[in-house]
Amino acid sequence: MHLTTLTLDLHLHPGDLPGFRACIAELAGREHELFHNHNNSDPEAADRYHWDYPLVQYAVRRGLATVIGIGPGATALEQHLLPKFLLGAPEELVFAGCAHSLNGYKLERSRWEPELLAEPREYELAGWLALNKENYAAWKAASGEGMRRALLDNALTGHLRCMADALGLADMKPFISAQIQAVTNQKRVQWHGVQLVRFDVRFASRLLLPPGIGIGRCAAFGFGELRAVTSPVSRRRRMVVAAVEKI
Repeated sequence: MHLTTLTLDLHLHPGDLPGFRACIAELAGREHELFHNHNNSDPEAADRYHWDYPLVQYAVRRGLATVIGIGPGATALEQHLLPKFLLGAPEELVFAGCAHSLNGYKLERSRWEPELLAEPREYELAGWLALNKENYAAWKAASGEGMRRALLDNALTGHLRCMADALGLADMKPFISAQIQAVTNQKRVQWHGVQLVRFDVRFASRLLLPPGIGIGRCAAFGFGELRAVTSPVSRRRRMVVAAVEKI
C-alpha cells in the first residue's frame, strides 16, 4: 500500500489546519471527495460528510504544513494535487483570510504492507482525540484507572478497525486490537465547541503500522500522530502515569 507525504515549505499553526485543508481541497478539485470528505453525490443530504477514516490527512509536522495520502488517498494526491505543483507551484496559498507565501515543497513516497505480527509492537500516539462526547462523559465518571484504561483500549481498537475498514482490510479487522501501555500526557481541548481530552499514549498492537499517519477522531486535522517508539517505558514512569490527576 502506497503512502505519499507532501511537505510544503510553509510554516503553519495547527489552528490554521481547517483553512489549509479547504485551500488544498480547492486546489486539487472539490470533485475529489477524498480531499475534503464531503458527500459530493448528494450535497443537499442532511449528513453532508463521510465519517470514514480519512485517507487524505492534513497536519503540521516539524512546524510545516503537510498533506498525507494513504492507499487510495496517496493515489488521489499524486493524480489530482501533485500535478498542480509540477506544473508550477503557486507562490502563495490563501486561507484563513491571509495570503501565505509558498517557497517550495518536498515529496516522500513509501510503501506499507499491513500485516498482523506474531507479537504486539509498541507505538506512540501524540495528540490523540480518543473519546466522543458520550465516552468522554463515561471517562470522567469512571471510578478508577482500570476503567479509564479499558475505555481507552476500546476506543483505540475501534479507531484501528475503522482504518482497516477504509483500507479494505476486512480479513484482518476482527483480529485487530490495541492495549494502552501508558498515558504520558493529557489536556483539555475545544473542538467545534465541544470539550474533549487529547492524550499522548504508548500502546501495543499486533497490527503493523506506519509512523506519520493520524489515528482517531479528527485525524484529518493533525490529531493522533503515530510515532515510532524511541525508548521503553520504565516501571517508575508507568507508576507516575497512573497517578495523573483526574480531569
